[in-house]
Amino acid sequence: MKPETSRTLAQIVNSINRMIPGSILGSRLIDALSKHPEDQQVTLLRAVEEALRKIVEPE
Repeated sequence: MKPETSRTLAQIVNSINRMIPGSILGSRLIDALSKHPEDQQVTLLRAVEEALRKIVEPE
């Protein structure tokens, strides 16, 4: 995996973990994403992050 992709995924997982403290969701998402092509992983994880943000921080 490219270092910048790995770094970006880690940043998004950290964001998710801050939204849902104590959750193993972030690491489980990384496991699930490993089955997808690298170029899609960041896009998919960002979509999950945005969806979670809308749930946790309603407008």
